[in-house]
Amino acid sequence: MRAAARSAGLVATTLGLTVWLLSIDPFARVNAVLDAAFAAAPAWTQVSSLVRDPRTQEVSHGEHPAQGLRALAAYWRERPTALKAVLLGNSQMFAMSLAPGEARSREDERTYPDIVAAHFAPRGVLCYRLAAPGLSYSEALWYVDFLLTHPGLRPDVLLVQVNYQAFWNGGVRSSFAELLEDAAFRRQVETRAQSDASYAEDFRGALAEFDRGRGAAAAGNAAAPAAFGRRIEDATRLRLDRLDVFRRRAAEKDSFDEMLYRGRLYLLGIKPSTARSISGPRLIRNQEALDALANACEAAGVKLVVFKAPVNPRVSLYASDADRIRFERYMATLPSSRHLKIVDFEHAVPADLWGRQYNSPDPLHMGRRAHGLVAAHVIVALSESLVSGQ
Repeated sequence: MRAAARSAGLVATTLGLTVWLLSIDPFARVNAVLDAAFAAAPAWTQVSSLVRDPRTQEVSHGEHPAQGLRALAAYWRERPTALKAVLLGNSQMFAMSLAPGEARSREDERTYPDIVAAHFAPRGVLCYRLAAPGLSYSEALWYVDFLLTHPGLRPDVLLVQVNYQAFWNGGVRSSFAELLEDAAFRRQVETRAQSDASYAEDFRGALAEFDRGRGAAAAGNAAAPAAFGRRIEDATRLRLDRLDVFRRRAAEKDSFDEMLYRGRLYLLGIKPSTARSISGPRLIRNQEALDALANACEAAGVKLVVFKAPVNPRVSLYASDADRIRFERYMATLPSSRHLKIVDFEHAVPADLWGRQYNSPDPLHMGRRAHGLVAAHVIVALSESLVSGQ
């Protein structure tokens, strides 16, 4: 009897503490205190209200690309004679960090791909942004292979964003694997995976993870009915999910993760703008993936524009002169065909047009005026390539 009472008390105490924790979100409060103590930029400067248009953007930012690309294929199919351009890159294409002096807007903000798309639409050119945070060049190649596997998705011009620190990224995220449901694309991925290129390991890993997931799902469907205890647990979770306080657990987890990230920034001094030297297999893998992307565009007759993305002048992403020289030498090896063009926007945006990330200069995300400035440069680069591609 005592044991049962203790167990019931433990359950009640656990539920009570859980409800209390979810109700007050203490991690969010700690985050606010840390931001105030370390003079972080106001949260509203990180713009969350941005234009969303599935006809010109992959709006999930890589979380569910299959749905967006299916919708794009249907939209482009209705306009077979239009020229088409795809802008491929990382979060710089879909994020805005307001610069000092830039006020909040009541309207949805437009990043530079949105401005570019609006400029070309009346001229009969369809533009589409295909971007994900921290995009690796293995992932960029993955996306391009999917576009080129399907004639209805093949652009006339592909504009690819390149910056030095992006060569740090690696792998193919699990959400991209849903594209493997397409049989033609899977065959292309298998060909890449069987090659001796260094990025082939990323493709093999994505294939293996996808197949494991399908195998586990099949095994789960064939499994025996859940045990009594599992059914009780599932029923309890279902009832708890009806409570507002319990549904906030995901937000609470995000607050906790944000608290750890702030500790890294404020207390340890490890920031997004901290320069890192990139060399060895990580660098080679990304370079070979970008080379393969250029070769694929050449073979398909797609004009490729590689642009060196803007970087905040207050930040150096190169840990040493050797890193900068290595990057510039690699970029100089790229223009090897009439289908490829390189434009350099690395220093195109003045320092006062960039926002702040927490209490530091934002190395990647720009303000409103900066997006307008970059859009003007991209419009020129795309116009030249579209005309020469006709």
